[in-house]
Amino acid sequence: AAATTISEIKCTLEKPLAANPPAKTVSFTKPTSGLKSTVTWDTTDKKFVLGKKYKATVVIESTNEKAYPITSDAVVYLNSGKITDLKREGNSKISFTYQFGETEPKGIADSLSFTVTAPTVGKNPSNSVSVTSHSDKVTATLSWNTKAAFEPDTPYTATITVNAKEGYIIKNDANAKVNGFDAIVSWESNTKAVVTHTFAQIESVDSVNVNFAAPKTGDIAQTKA
Repeated sequence: AAATTISEIKCTLEKPLAANPPAKTVSFTKPTSGLKSTVTWDTTDKKFVLGKKYKATVVIESTNEKAYPITSDAVVYLNSGKITDLKREGNSKISFTYQFGETEPKGIADSLSFTVTAPTVGKNPSNSVSVTSHSDKVTATLSWNTKAAFEPDTPYTATITVNAKEGYIIKNDANAKVNGFDAIVSWESNTKAVVTHTFAQIESVDSVNVNFAAPKTGDIAQTKA
């Protein structure tokens, strides 16, 4: 069969995202066969660090220099951009370096919403909390300002510590809700926030009206009012 001469190469290298492992190869969109690649990075990080810059060295080789020769003036595009500084080795290998900008997060939690078990007189506080928005980006733990059973005439505050999952961040102006009510947010970093909400005091009962039918001869005595 006639050789397939390669004069244009289009490839994609996954850009660094926080907590992702560095890619080891590029993917080719043109040509779709006849080439292989290796990618090395200027770091020993096993996972990309947020806000750090990384440089990749890409080596592209022909899988068979006779069947798939690379021309001496072959053009290379990486992530849609033309690479101008290429190192060539005959008709079988091309290499270059590519500098990425600061590592971005996988995603951003721009709102915080949680559901907790509201205080009820006589019940012990529950530390169960459900993340109802961006559960793929954050985790939450709940504590109360008491460990004893809830009492009447007392307000109670729920404190929710929110941590971003690996590779994600929390927007520093994210609003928060607890059980649908607006809550207070304080940020410790772009990966940690504390949400507080005070439930209104549970008022005690100062009078009770009881109603039941007066006894009549032959009736069965009532046990409930």
